Amino acid sequence: MTKWTLPEKVEITNALARDPRLSEGQFRVAYVLILYFHNTLTGECFPRYPQLAEAAHVSETTARRATGAHAGQMVSISETRAWRKKPRCSGVRTGAF
Repeated sequence: MTKWTLPEKVEITNALARDPRLSEGQFRVAYVLILYFHNTLTGECFPRYPQLAEAAHVSETTARRATGAHAGQMVSISETRAWRKKPRCSGVRTGAF
């Protein structure tokens, strides 16, 4: 899992804001994943879809689609347990971006 400092997180979100491939919903989801849910000390980021949707002000469907869309771009989304240190929980299972 990637541990980023706050200045690194800001730099990443600025790069995402300039990416014309991202829709507004995808950007909102990426933004809250990086700045709201990503733990700077541990590198963990495990929000559930309802939490993610509420924080990004998008629907749960948009949150699900956006996390899938990020998988091929800057955000690595994983549904496997191989990299996880803690037990599987329900909701979004995002890896380090």
